Amino acid sequence: MSAAYGTNLMSSVMEGKTISRKVNFRCKHEILRDILGYVKEQPRIKTHIMHHCNLSYTMLSFYLQLCIGMGLLVWDLSNSGTLRITESGHRLFQVLMMLKGGM
Repeated sequence: MSAAYGTNLMSSVMEGKTISRKVNFRCKHEILRDILGYVKEQPRIKTHIMHHCNLSYTMLSFYLQLCIGMGLLVWDLSNSGTLRITESGHRLFQVLMMLKGGM
């Protein structure tokens, strides 16, 4: 970030101007749907899931533990340590898609 940008930003704030930025927050169901939908296409490594689903490492770790603990995803050690979706993961993904309104 350049010094000029910081100065302009600060002067805008000091003058009472508002700076709006659209922030999209996803609920847990949407994040689960994103993860399951991405892994459904083919087995994926953790880094690809993290980048595709726009998650931090901490969030990724939380959701992967949740998915593995619920039996939605399993490690596929025969395929370079990738994660693949299970049958129950497919079923939950279909339910989440119906809740979204698309399928």
